[in-house]
Amino acid sequence: MIGNTNPSAGAQTSENLFINALPFKFPAEPVTFYFSDTDKPEIPLVRLLTDQLIPPVVRSLYPNLPKDKPVFTSFDRPVDGFTPLQIDFTDKDNYHLAKKYYNRAVINNFRGRGNLVQETFVHDTEVWVGNPELKKKSPDFLSCYDRFTIRVSYDFAHKTPMLIISYDRPARILNKSVKAMIDEYNAASADPFEQAGTNPVELFKKVLVTMRVGKNHRRKFTIRKYAHLMEDVENGETIDFNHVHPIMNTRLEAYLGMEEEEDNPFRRPESKYKKHCAKIDSFITHYLYVEEFLKVVPFERQYIHVEAGHVNPASKELVFAGGATNYVPRKGVNDGPFRGPSSSNIKLLFIGHQDRKEDAKSLLSHLRSGYGDYTGLETYLGCPFTVQTGVPFSTDHPFEEIRQKFEQLWPTIDHAASYIGIYMTPVSKHIKDAEKLKDYYRVKELFLKYGIPVQCIETDKMLQRLAEDERTHKKYFGYTLQNMSIAINAKLGGTPWRLNVPEKRELVIGVGAFRNRLDGTKYIGSAFSFDNTGSFNSFRHFRKDEIDELGGSIKMAVKAFSNTIQNPDRLIIHYYKDMNEREVQVIEEALGSLDLAVPIFIVTINKTESEDIFVFDEKSPEKMPFSGRYVNLGAYRYLLCNNTRYENNYGRVESYPFPVKLKIWSPNAPEDLDQNTIRQLIDQVYQFSRIYWKSVSQQNLPVTTKYPEMVAEIAPFFTGSHIPESADYHNLWFL
Repeated sequence: MIGNTNPSAGAQTSENLFINALPFKFPAEPVTFYFSDTDKPEIPLVRLLTDQLIPPVVRSLYPNLPKDKPVFTSFDRPVDGFTPLQIDFTDKDNYHLAKKYYNRAVINNFRGRGNLVQETFVHDTEVWVGNPELKKKSPDFLSCYDRFTIRVSYDFAHKTPMLIISYDRPARILNKSVKAMIDEYNAASADPFEQAGTNPVELFKKVLVTMRVGKNHRRKFTIRKYAHLMEDVENGETIDFNHVHPIMNTRLEAYLGMEEEEDNPFRRPESKYKKHCAKIDSFITHYLYVEEFLKVVPFERQYIHVEAGHVNPASKELVFAGGATNYVPRKGVNDGPFRGPSSSNIKLLFIGHQDRKEDAKSLLSHLRSGYGDYTGLETYLGCPFTVQTGVPFSTDHPFEEIRQKFEQLWPTIDHAASYIGIYMTPVSKHIKDAEKLKDYYRVKELFLKYGIPVQCIETDKMLQRLAEDERTHKKYFGYTLQNMSIAINAKLGGTPWRLNVPEKRELVIGVGAFRNRLDGTKYIGSAFSFDNTGSFNSFRHFRKDEIDELGGSIKMAVKAFSNTIQNPDRLIIHYYKDMNEREVQVIEEALGSLDLAVPIFIVTINKTESEDIFVFDEKSPEKMPFSGRYVNLGAYRYLLCNNTRYENNYGRVESYPFPVKLKIWSPNAPEDLDQNTIRQLIDQVYQFSRIYWKSVSQQNLPVTTKYPEMVAEIAPFFTGSHIPESADYHNLWFL
């Protein structure tokens, strides 16, 4: 059994932190730009429309120009009839115009050198360079590239512009043209009344277009969406599809018979930091720190050094049975749960294919007797359990058969007991077959209708992992059993662990915006309310067009919390994307109607790890900073390192996630956003990433933002009336 085995709170280890950015200086003297309010189609010009891109000094040239009319510039290239104007790059009003200038100069520089380059949707420059290592591992019919992004930004700490250099992972392009693929498909379609197979046109997403331009017939590379290219054709543009090549995607890979790379969840993880840093170093050396580029942006060949803040050491501690604390959930759960299920009369109800009875017996044996370091379900429940007569099925779409058999069984079961269904599912919840996926969730909904949460395990995957353990003489399936057991405890109303923080009168609400992957339905997200210890209260989910209902839900959550705990000291909203004005207005009006003088703090949390800008540790062989470090990027933006690298080498590093990007603001109490409050809010994001009870692995995103996505995923498969919203299922582990 493991007790308090955390390193001392005061332990520190040397570190040397940098961000993947290179400083440079704006010109000391103003630069002459040329402007006009009239376009010249025969000359390549830049169109300026927004107030950011048309600073006051430029707007003064055209005082009568309507706001919806553009200004045109050739930047520093003289054009007949254009008005010259001195632009001081160091003036903050001119920053966005200067950034536009550098972006254009950078992309033209790479095009002039014959590189494959494109402008991203946020107007950064993405450069593609050959990847010979990937080429060796790929079929001959593919060309392989690394992709890098160059972003012009600003270092608020040192008050200097900078180039952020990021690695965007590899890409592969099919050597065969779109025309050749269509010709092959047509040749196989001799009979117009028979389908020749998958039409490749349906698989094209992005393509590489090669054109000859200018008097010298220089090759120009353009990356386009195939759908947009077809729109150009419909508008009369001539495209030679012999020089249009598909960029690979998963569906196209499957069409070409390319096997997916084997995913071994138990292999030692590799540091993404090392890989990205090495790739970026090489790109800078060979493509940026050269005379041609230094003429455009004379940067310093030294990454920007940063100082990091530290979350409270107590934020890393989790509390388990008997008050034992641990940083690592995988170790701490062996002490038992912080709190067991709401009932001690626990019964397991197995649901599985009738031909898999021996596999079910094997799973039950492991749950009873343990497996490797896994000591059995009783340890993780904190109480014994028994087994109820199961529900076998025999079909590939088993829902209806399961429903009939369970409804026959229902009158005979012990209604005083708390049941957990163990569904040995023949399919994954990630399956792409929509009908089988509906069956998967309908089974869960069926049992929830009767108040029985369900824990799923993929039977085939279980057998594969057990076979792999036998082959390697390992016991890795014990991790799966651990994950199942903590989820079962939570689904039965227990608390596997909780945060080791004192309770406060504050309410935390998570709000997200997502699109369901199968039906494309947009959801404004879900409001999940917690107290600061991570105890869950309620949730709701809405379609994208139900923004007013979202405000009402937040209002109800605040009112319920206020009635229970008295008026909260503050309201904190974790949001998955930047709120627009309409969303802020709805929430403010809802809170205003409650007549509560409550400070509101909003933390925008990026859904994905930040790979465009990240912090790395030069003193670490793996480059990843210590867990709990955070870096101020300026303008209330932060990078939070949320990983399993602890001081004094405590525990095993389980993965190498990049930092989470945060933005903190307040719609009604900006004066309260001092450094102490900001640290508390960052601490809370860190803490809430540690109470995800579907896995003993450390998460790098807080549950306040993970839960809404999970609900958006399943919402189309439930009728709605059986997604429980009461305290009986307060931890959402029916998912």
